[in-house]
Amino acid sequence: MMQRWPLGIRVVMVVFWVVIFWGFLYVPRLKNLFPHERSIAILAWPTALDASLLHAFEKETGIKVYVNYFGDYEEFFVKLKTARGEGYDLITPADYIVPALINEGLLKKIDKTKLPFWPKLRDNLVGLYYDRDNSYSIPYFWGIYGIGYDKNYFASGAPEATWGLAFDPALMPRHIGMLDDARESLLIAAQYLFGSIDGLDASKMAQIKTLLLAQKKQVLAYTDMRAAYLLTSGSSPIVLSLGYEIARAMRSYPHVGFLIPREGSFLLVDNFSLPVSSAKEDLVYQLLAYLYRPEHLAHMVEKHLFYPPTVEVESSSYLPLPSSEQLARADFFRDVLSQESINDVWIALKA
Repeated sequence: MMQRWPLGIRVVMVVFWVVIFWGFLYVPRLKNLFPHERSIAILAWPTALDASLLHAFEKETGIKVYVNYFGDYEEFFVKLKTARGEGYDLITPADYIVPALINEGLLKKIDKTKLPFWPKLRDNLVGLYYDRDNSYSIPYFWGIYGIGYDKNYFASGAPEATWGLAFDPALMPRHIGMLDDARESLLIAAQYLFGSIDGLDASKMAQIKTLLLAQKKQVLAYTDMRAAYLLTSGSSPIVLSLGYEIARAMRSYPHVGFLIPREGSFLLVDNFSLPVSSAKEDLVYQLLAYLYRPEHLAHMVEKHLFYPPTVEVESSSYLPLPSSEQLARADFFRDVLSQESINDVWIALKA
């Protein structure tokens, strides 16, 4: 017979897990119990901010900065939606999550007059699909997806810049590294097949599914975090990844290169936004003005090899800015597929 825990112990266990869950969502609010402290609480992607810059900002202004990090955007969205953003004064959403935050009423409108760097933002970063007039989002660092390749494998010169390196049997090497994100993989396949991610009806989805299932035979690994390792270790001569992930490897491994496919690629833009519950706009705007100083943006570009958001700062020599033609052909991983259609393909692929 199964032993039952005494009632008192069971109650303690339930209370313990309730407290853990409550803490996961609401701990940032505890900082607001000290109203006289000049402080900002940020919910950020791990590489979005640099501790040395934040410490220097604190020393210069006397404003204390608390940072909470999130591991993925599901966690990010749950934290914001559950508490209506309370406890945070600044967040760092990627482009594709901004529309959902706007629709849920979780963001506060931005006062651009308090952002001295606004006129210096790059033209290709403003007025984008996810926030046409930038009422709720401030573009920060950005990147482009493409193909990392092993120069030793392609000894006669760089291969043709085409997604066909990952899909065309006549061009594919024996092994490739593929993205481990369902929507990204499907939309890259759509761009390769049809030159567009719009109008993906049942017939086109069937073609995408067939293409990815055929590709699977040569996929060494579906990975995002280890893509560069597949190149540097010689495990795979081709990987699909964000450019700055490959560029970081290029600093130490001269045999690694990066291509932007001619069919058109995809951009990722990280932004700053203010949660609707934030009551510290003046402090937040001071921090933003500090982070967007040219010397501080240049520091982040050098450290992480992101593309810079302003025209005052140059990109790294390891990862030149895309040309105007490449930008014109670039899209975003927009929400053009139902979760059901994504799951249909991805489950079959991972089975």
